[in-house]
Amino acid sequence: MPPNSNAQVKATINNVMAQQTIYQRLVVQERKALGHSEVIAVTATLERLSGELRSAAEASLGNVDDRLVELTTTQTEIEVERQRFPEIEGTLIDLEASAQLDAQSFQFIQSQLYQARISERATAPYIDVLDPAVEVIPIQGRSRVNVILGALLGLILGVGAAFFLEYLDRTVRTSSDVESLLGIPVLGVIPRLRRLDAAVDGGDQMAGRGLPLVVAMDPLDPAAKAYRNLRMNLMFMNTEEEPIRTVLFTSPGPSEGKSTSAVNFAVMLAQQGQRVLLIDSDLRRPSLHRALDLLREPGLTNLLIGDAGPRETVRPNVLPNLDFLPSGPFPPNPSELLNSKTMVRILEEFEGRYDQVIIDSPPVLAVTDAAILAVHTDGAVIVLRSGETEQRAAERSVNQLRRLGVRVFGAVLNEVSAANPDESYYLQYYYSYTPTGAPETSSWQRLREGIGKVRFFT
Repeated sequence: MPPNSNAQVKATINNVMAQQTIYQRLVVQERKALGHSEVIAVTATLERLSGELRSAAEASLGNVDDRLVELTTTQTEIEVERQRFPEIEGTLIDLEASAQLDAQSFQFIQSQLYQARISERATAPYIDVLDPAVEVIPIQGRSRVNVILGALLGLILGVGAAFFLEYLDRTVRTSSDVESLLGIPVLGVIPRLRRLDAAVDGGDQMAGRGLPLVVAMDPLDPAAKAYRNLRMNLMFMNTEEEPIRTVLFTSPGPSEGKSTSAVNFAVMLAQQGQRVLLIDSDLRRPSLHRALDLLREPGLTNLLIGDAGPRETVRPNVLPNLDFLPSGPFPPNPSELLNSKTMVRILEEFEGRYDQVIIDSPPVLAVTDAAILAVHTDGAVIVLRSGETEQRAAERSVNQLRRLGVRVFGAVLNEVSAANPDESYYLQYYYSYTPTGAPETSSWQRLREGIGKVRFFT
């Protein structure tokens, strides 16, 4: 194909544009009929140029295809040659390393030989024995003293390291940390939850869900007793002057146990005989529908936009005396929906139909949804995770709610370990309580059971 095919295409395009300009002038400006001789001549020229342009374009395209085939062939040859480079390069590197090692060995041997010759000539005739060799005398070791000193040094270093790590720890760990830092009471100290298994009545049905419903499935669990204490402390704040009908559960950040606390607290109130509604207002990352094994849609979002009514969205009697309102589909504007007058009207309507309305909301510091929604409730409960929630984050969460005029009932210290020395005295009553008729186990049996649960890394 001719190499100037692109130039030919450009020239033809320019001729076509010039003829189109002439055609527009004759037809539009001079208003000549389509049957006029000049118009017919220009039309014929345009048809001829169109054919030439098509031929030139096809020629240029064919030239490009041929060039593409040549480049593909060249690329294949280059790839074949390139595949041989690593092998050749590796051989070259090995040879260079061997040559360098041989050179160093030669220099070292030559220097040693030179030093040996000098020593031989310098010392051969002038060797004198100054001190004769004596018998080896074993040195008496001080093993007991060394062990004692090592133990003392290790103890000092261990204690120092413990104090240093305690100084670096800026998390909320104990009830005293919460009360001194935030100035709010601790409503409940929840021990570390265990996952339900088939040994618990109904545990096989709850296996695999996101949140352990220990209150409903195992009322004698230490965590269930802790939630009863939470219910008692919160209900003592309920007075005729300031009744508590709507409680919002939130936390400074995600994965701190607010949803677990909300659902177990709602179940606890329902078991007491109160008519309870549990609302999942986390319109971004809802989780309560998985804990209760229910569908997420329709839910609160459908109720707020008027797409469905309470009968379609509220799941009645998911547990005795407990209704559930899931989050619904993910909206593009969660904050605007929760701050609408419709949300206020819905809460007022639910307060008239239920004894208690428990709301699970998003974290305070992550989004503004919780702070917006807390204004329309009777108060909020801050859930903190022992050993993980930063003190600064907890303080900012409480201050943010107080600036909006939200009543902060108190805090729930979640995931507290029984090994925590500050809370062990409090938690030992939960773990030491044994129901009537249950077999008691000895300390040796408990030790063997604990060792059997240990999992080692492989």
